[in-house]
Amino acid sequence: VEALVEREALPRADVRAIVSPYRICPLGAHIDHQGGEGLGRTIDTGTVLSNKGEGISAEAKNGAIDITVDSVTSELDAISADARNGAVAVTVDGAVTSYKGQAVLAASLNGDVKVDIGSSVSAEGPDGGKGIEATGADGKVDVLVGGSVTATGDAVVATTQNGAVNVDVATNVVSHEGAGIVAQTLSGDVTVKADDVTSELTAIDASSNNGIITVTVADVLSGAGSGVIAHSKGNSVSVTLDSLVSQLDGIDVEAGGGSVVIDVEGTVTSYDGKGVYAEAGDGTLDVTTGAITSKLDALYAYSS
Repeated sequence: VEALVEREALPRADVRAIVSPYRICPLGAHIDHQGGEGLGRTIDTGTVLSNKGEGISAEAKNGAIDITVDSVTSELDAISADARNGAVAVTVDGAVTSYKGQAVLAASLNGDVKVDIGSSVSAEGPDGGKGIEATGADGKVDVLVGGSVTATGDAVVATTQNGAVNVDVATNVVSHEGAGIVAQTLSGDVTVKADDVTSELTAIDASSNNGIITVTVADVLSGAGSGVIAHSKGNSVSVTLDSLVSQLDGIDVEAGGGSVVIDVEGTVTSYDGKGVYAEAGDGTLDVTTGAITSKLDALYAYSS
């Protein structure tokens, strides 16, 4: 780079070096335009900055994707990783920021998906960008964030068809126009852990057909939706909170094949819905809360 700047008499600030193997390109365009197979690739680089485009875009039709980077800042999508037949791992030591797109998109049709961000995630653009969207079909999904997640759209979405889902955010989760945390699987356990969760729509939506659901969050605030929805058709559900305020139903818990535990240290407030709804189809039911204020039923608990 330095030789090019000197030879062509270019402003140093206008010249950037980008390493882009095969069909993986930090600018979001594919290098191979001949219809060839996209192989699994590993990206290991430092700080990535894109003033007008995407940060890192990686696609593999047959193989895994492993991205390790110091930090990413971009106008459009910051990190996008899509593997058709292999695992996806995204590791960022620092922060991920997108001004007009999504912060992290990670998807695999056949393999585990892991997103591990050391610092904070931000996608607060005017077009409703999501913070983190991690989706799988046949494999577990892990989302680990060492800082906060702030987005215009949904803050964290982690879903798979066959495998466990784990969301662990060290500090706050904020969605200005969407949901806070969506964690769903058809087959596997679901674990959600965060500090405060604030959203316009449902703050926490966790579901599984046959797995155990565990939600541990400090304060929950939903401006126009429900506070916590946690449904397991075939197993137990546990929800532990400090306090909750929501426009619609505060806490909605159903465990079709196990026990229900709801433990709220402080108050539960629902302006237009139910306070606490708890149903255990095949197990014990234990509900502990502070004061409950709601427009509809304050507390409904049923166990068969």
